[in-house]
Amino acid sequence: MIRLGVLIILLGCLLPLPLRAGELATYTTRYYTFVTDLPADKARIVADRMDLICDTYRQYFPGAVTTKPLAMYVFTRHADYSSFMKKTTGAPMQEWNPAVFFEKDNWMVTAACMEGLNGLTPLFSSLQHEGLHQFVQAAYGNSMPIWTNEGLAQIFEHTLIGRDRVIPGAAPIS
Repeated sequence: MIRLGVLIILLGCLLPLPLRAGELATYTTRYYTFVTDLPADKARIVADRMDLICDTYRQYFPGAVTTKPLAMYVFTRHADYSSFMKKTTGAPMQEWNPAVFFEKDNWMVTAACMEGLNGLTPLFSSLQHEGLHQFVQAAYGNSMPIWTNEGLAQIFEHTLIGRDRVIPGAAPIS
């Protein structure tokens, strides 16, 4: 019985500890430096999804090159998201805005918040939309007309992922 208790304690030491509120972890993916306070399992799902979406951006924009990793921040709590935005841009985020892309001093960031969203699907929609703005800015600068950039972001916001394909612009299922 004592051996079983020791084994459980040892296994517990090998498992990642959950992050404390406000504590951020950084993940490096093929395309992103992803900073988040999400639990590791959800963070991996978001990171993998955004790498797949970035593959799709590259497929639809052949020859587009981004020279450095894209920055993505996702917060669990709105208060942490708002604090980050106030610290980096000087303005807190409103409750109704779950994600944003901004550029400051040649630093391009997509930031988002889970609080108030019903699961990962709305988070993905917001990240895919803002991520397209970030990708276009990194690859083309300001050369794309705003209306084109926003229209493409709307298309990528509604992306379905099937077993063997990614479909941008798919109508959301209600």
